[in-house]
Amino acid sequence: MGVYTIAGGKGGVGKSTTTASLGVALHDAGFDVVLVDADLALPNLAEVLGEPTESGIHSVLAGEVVVDDVLVAVDDGPDLVAGGQTIEHFEQADPANLQAVVDPLDDEYDVVLVDTGAGLSHEALVATGLADGTVLVTTPHEEAVDNVAKTAEFVDHAEATVLGAVVTRTTADTDLGDVAGRLGVPLLGAVPEDAAVDAAPATTGPAGDAYRSLASTLVTCHDGWEDSEEGAVDAPASVALDAPQRRGATGTESVSAD
Repeated sequence: MGVYTIAGGKGGVGKSTTTASLGVALHDAGFDVVLVDADLALPNLAEVLGEPTESGIHSVLAGEVVVDDVLVAVDDGPDLVAGGQTIEHFEQADPANLQAVVDPLDDEYDVVLVDTGAGLSHEALVATGLADGTVLVTTPHEEAVDNVAKTAEFVDHAEATVLGAVVTRTTADTDLGDVAGRLGVPLLGAVPEDAAVDAAPATTGPAGDAYRSLASTLVTCHDGWEDSEEGAVDAPASVALDAPQRRGATGTESVSAD
């Protein structure tokens, strides 16, 4: 399927949780998935997945190792390229080398999901430029929505592809129509408020259902997004995730769930 960057305008909107939960949903559907923590300042994908933290991507960006040297194989889940947790790791990493992380993984995996830091950091803009498409994440709060709308404009200005947005922490009072109107990009999904998903990927309950629906939308609309001249098309609200198509050297083949 390709490389997808998960981005947003504010911290705390659920980018890392969305990256992890979407990755788990696609993995459970039969895709080979790897998650890349490109939030160089405050990486936390390893924590969300409950995996030990290593220097990971920072060592690759510093030119010390290749990405296969830091790849973490996760039991019964998507694989991971984690981030470092020290000031030294941050200082040594050069975001310009992110392609050396993404390209080998794109050759090896069906789906590469790249988690980025808050706002329009250098590494976030580099990641959106390398991706086949960017998924923006926001809460329904006005400031978060406005920030994501601005982020979408910057991504578009950089001639990268915005697929649409996911709204997290929604409640029965959330006016998704109003949020979608202010975002100015397609609404790919809405994830209901659930305190449990702050500490781990959402795999059960309404939030888990929402992320599986998002995975379905990504799979079903992949070809349409690739063909869209504007970089984003309307997506169905919910599609059954059956027999996804796995990329292969000579085409695609049907994949059954594990």
